[in-house]
Order: sequence, then C-alpha cells, then structure tokens
Amino acid sequence: MLGFLGYNYYKSTQNEEGQVAMFPAVNQFEADSLAKSLKGDGANEGLLGIADNYGSGQAGNLANFYSGVALLRQGKYDEAIERLGNFSSGDLLVQARAYSLIGDAYMEKNNAEEAISN
Repeated sequence: MLGFLGYNYYKSTQNEEGQVAMFPAVNQFEADSLAKSLKGDGANEGLLGIADNYGSGQAGNLANFYSGVALLRQGKYDEAIERLGNFSSGDLLVQARAYSLIGDAYMEKNNAEEAISN
C-alpha cells in the first residue's frame, strides 16, 4: 500500500514538473520557432526532452504530440511518425488528428497504403 501511494505521489510530481517545463516549449511552438521548441533554447528544455523525460505522464504524452507536429513541419517524417505514434488520447477528435498527421507523413513518404490505414 505504501509503495502504491509513493508511486502515485511521484507520478503526480513528475507530471507537474513536466507541465512547467513544457510551457516555454509550447510558446516557441506557437511562435513557429520549431527548432527551439523541439530542442530547447538553452535556458529551457525542448519538447523532445520533455517527451523522453516525462513520457509516462500527461506532459510527456502531450509533448509527443507537439513534437510530432513540429517534426512533420520540418520534413522529418519518420521521426514525426514515431512521436505521433507514441501519443494517445481519450479524446477521439484529438486522437483522430494524430492518426491523420501520421497519414500525412506517410503520404509525404509516398507510402499510400500506410497513409490510408491511418
């Protein structure tokens, strides 16, 4: 029981830390500074690092979505497919958007079969 409570506390603090770390990266993303949003600006961690470091929480999951979109815009289709594939959402519209973006990446790679399945 104590281990379960400890894990839940750890997970909660990790998610809070991830959300705080993600704020500057999302601002860079919205300003269309894709490289800075992905890798950070020196003072703040980027979306790729947040996704890797906080991947088990909501912040890491959302960072996977944002980084997948940014990588797709940069033409890094394989990396975008991987990041978007690591994203999951209970909101059907958001999850459908992730699948659609994966399909877009496959179309850019001239792989119509995979694009259609997504």
